[in-house]
Amino acid sequence: HLYDVIEELKTSKEQLQKSEEMLRDSRRAALNLMEDALAARKQAEEANAELVRENADRRQAEQELRVSEEKYRLLFENMAEGFALYELLYDEQGRPADWRVLEVNEAYTRHTGLLRDAIVGRTISELFPEAIPEYLPRFAEVVASQQAVEFETFSKLTGRYQHVASFPAGPHRFANAVTDITERNQAEQLLKNSEQRYRSLFDNMIDGFAYHRIILNE
Repeated sequence: HLYDVIEELKTSKEQLQKSEEMLRDSRRAALNLMEDALAARKQAEEANAELVRENADRRQAEQELRVSEEKYRLLFENMAEGFALYELLYDEQGRPADWRVLEVNEAYTRHTGLLRDAIVGRTISELFPEAIPEYLPRFAEVVASQQAVEFETFSKLTGRYQHVASFPAGPHRFANAVTDITERNQAEQLLKNSEQRYRSLFDNMIDGFAYHRIILNE
């Protein structure tokens, strides 16, 4: 019956809204986790610099460095979202021209299909030169403005849709958090198709039809 179809469609919309809220909560949690990871990396670098300056505190600094690195490693490797740290590269005129992969986690490999050993230390012009015109302006702006951006894209390499959160990670560095949103996009498309199909059915009915809601006095 058309009434049942309408009710089913409303239920599908509510479920999709709940899924999107869960995804937003997951992104916020992942971004907080990434900020902690970057803070741990910064602490490790500062501890190493202190090690060079003051030999008297060498043992304590080494211990702090090991603890910081372990915290960073655990945070980094257990993130649900794919994470990659990059270094922005410039040409002789000081203009952004390329970027180098500094580090990625296991989730990044799962989301993109790119093995860590195959990409870390290499530049994007070596790996995917066709990606530079599309993404370089975005990432250069993140570094220049020190402001995060979010966008959705389609990966030709994996054939999957991805949500990318890109944010500054120090001078000339930026980091990306990658989430696979293919299933969400497919669900949205199915819902859209269902709405169009039932709207067409509704508009082309021969019999008159009206949907009413009974309001009871409490």
